[in-house]
Amino acid sequence: MRNPSYASWWQHLVLCCICGLILTPVILVVWVSLGSPGSQTGQWTLDYWRLVLGFAIQNDQGKWVTSPFPALLWLLNSLKVAFIYAVLSTVLAAMAAYGLVRKNIYASKPIANGLLFMQFFPSVLALVAVYILVRKLGFYIPSLGVNSHGGLVVVYLGGLAFFIWFLKEQIAGLPSEYEESARVSSASSWQTMTYVILPLLLPGLLVTFLISFTMAFGEFPLASILLQQQDQYTLAIGSQFYLSEQYYNWGEFCAFALLSASPAVILLLLIQYWLVHFSQTPVKESDYVAVDP
Repeated sequence: MRNPSYASWWQHLVLCCICGLILTPVILVVWVSLGSPGSQTGQWTLDYWRLVLGFAIQNDQGKWVTSPFPALLWLLNSLKVAFIYAVLSTVLAAMAAYGLVRKNIYASKPIANGLLFMQFFPSVLALVAVYILVRKLGFYIPSLGVNSHGGLVVVYLGGLAFFIWFLKEQIAGLPSEYEESARVSSASSWQTMTYVILPLLLPGLLVTFLISFTMAFGEFPLASILLQQQDQYTLAIGSQFYLSEQYYNWGEFCAFALLSASPAVILLLLIQYWLVHFSQTPVKESDYVAVDP
């Protein structure tokens, strides 16, 4: 505090230039979504946002028109699929990672290495096989078949290898003294994981939830194959129709892009706040050792 070290002016200038380069595309998208005000033919308007949000606007001929695409329905579909997948993937990956690390499963190390090896294969290689399997599954359980959000979530759950590997490393770095104290108190394996491992693993679980939510929210190849009706589309599929040959509107597309990006940004800010809050909260040994048998 007595000898503060301030960055020189050129360092601030470099940082401002970098921020400008990063924010320029976002500013341009916002500018176009507002009608490109200040350009040669553009003027400030909220008509593109009204169309995306499902409201009618008055065109140049005085007629009231609406957007042919249900953007809010696509947003709801994306939120539903991403949230369900994020919850299930976080829970299943945590249990699988805990079993690999703490349960001394036979050949656990080769299994973990196999999970890591599976990440090198892109999901597009299995598109045909996935479609056939989901179509067969739909004969017995229609809610998990083709053109259903349940089937899409089931397919997404096939990619848990990364999250299992990530949480496995997190659990391996946790101290084992708390778990040993819980076992001395006659706690079961489920109680040990619920009351000891999960509180200690909470930052890793939040990061897993955020990554899985973001991946499912913007995933396109699998969703475009499995979802075949407009009322079942997600945002990633619906965005392509705004720039098709039959309907070409950059302003509405930019408003749609900002709308589709807002849930992930809000979730990121919330999780960032939670991570900072939990990192500043002191951890007491009694919080994790006192487990009721």
